[in-house]
Amino acid sequence: MNINKVLKLNYLKDFLCYFKKHNKLKTMVIQDIITKELLMIGYSDIESIDISLESGYVIFYSRSKYSLWVKGETSGNILEAYSLYLDCDKDSILIYSLLKGIICHLGNYSCFYSGGVAFPRTGNSLSC
Repeated sequence: MNINKVLKLNYLKDFLCYFKKHNKLKTMVIQDIITKELLMIGYSDIESIDISLESGYVIFYSRSKYSLWVKGETSGNILEAYSLYLDCDKDSILIYSLLKGIICHLGNYSCFYSGGVAFPRTGNSLSC
């Protein structure tokens, strides 16, 4: 086994141990592995991460249903998981994935389809 693989496995083991110890939901950012486009944000628990690592598909934890949620389970629009990254605080996860279909329940490729709004640089307030 090469040194990079050993380091990556140790990193993943440390993360999973940290995750189990703190037992909280983590924000999961899903990004297209090819286009690097942000696709969606979801949540994960330790079980969803374990299943994602085993299956190769992105599995979420649904905060509204209090259960695991397999993206594409009913629509067929699945997310194949390719790599997992942690932020420096180990409280957010970035997953590079390959989307088979569309991601958004409104029929859009990404949940972030509405375009951006630039922050005003004039010092004016945006209050109503």
